[in-house]
Amino acid sequence: MPVWRGCEGISLRDADSPRGIENYLERDPGLSFVAISGPGAAGIAASKSKCIHLSTVTTIMPEVKIEHLDPDSAEVQALIAASDAFYDSLYPKESNHLEATSDLKKPNVIFMGCRIGNELVASGGAKLMRDDGDYAEIKRVFVLENFRGRGLSRKTMAVLETELRNRGVKLFRLETGVRQPEALGLYRKLGYRERGPFGAYHSDPLSVFMEKAALDND
Repeated sequence: MPVWRGCEGISLRDADSPRGIENYLERDPGLSFVAISGPGAAGIAASKSKCIHLSTVTTIMPEVKIEHLDPDSAEVQALIAASDAFYDSLYPKESNHLEATSDLKKPNVIFMGCRIGNELVASGGAKLMRDDGDYAEIKRVFVLENFRGRGLSRKTMAVLETELRNRGVKLFRLETGVRQPEALGLYRKLGYRERGPFGAYHSDPLSVFMEKAALDND
């Protein structure tokens, strides 16, 4: 970070958050980070030991792919475990409504994930319900910590909602928590609006219930 801060001609506001850059440096100490304004633009590459000015920069961004997941696979199990740990750190057991791994394999459940390159870094699912009218409940939306802030939840939600529309679902609902301002902000931007408990849920001061008509595209 001291080297990055000392790079002439660029400031942190032009790149990423300090923590984001630190995470990148830890994962790839050889090259580290490149700042550019567009393909082939002038930029700066910073590593843990030196700062190099570049006349032209070619960037190869890892492919972002959304796909259906097998809940029994080892990588999905690891992502689910990380998700459980995250939500357990925020809410008591009685306020956590995570879908069990066994339930993710049921025919009324869609479970999708987001890859960057070959790495599975995010998930999102939906459960087709008929207990309180016909609707799909959004479940298991989660992004690994080092990959947050890149719009991956939005991308996953977009693909998930498109699949639900293609299946004829006309109403989306979800339950999230008051301690997740980023998630609340995303859902509101996507057109979800607060409502009361639905289905088998009961009122909980830590829960926020939301819904969106399938035709309400963001």
